[in-house]
Amino acid sequence: MATLRITAFKGSVDSFAAALAESDIAYHQIERHGPQAAGITLEAVLTSGGWYVLAQVLVAWLGARESRRINIVTKYGTVIWLEGCSTDDVAMVLESTTHIAVIDAKPTGVAE
Repeated sequence: MATLRITAFKGSVDSFAAALAESDIAYHQIERHGPQAAGITLEAVLTSGGWYVLAQVLVAWLGARESRRINIVTKYGTVIWLEGCSTDDVAMVLESTTHIAVIDAKPTGVAE
């Protein structure tokens, strides 16, 4: 079993948490103290096959709205903006990922 921290910025919290729940990916909110950007940090719990399921969630969530962006930071310090990546590509990168940020610049209820 592995865990992965995901920062969901203000407008993306509800839709991304719902996407995790719909795919049966367990997660909980991490309490943080001190200054932080608007949003929350979630810790996803990934079981066997969980990397691929999370990749499916990321690709689907990103593709649902043009205003969405996903940033991945790997254990090597590489920063990757997911755009036009396949689920297989994302799954391969996730195994070396230390942190993900999900951003929706125009959350639900705001016209695109």
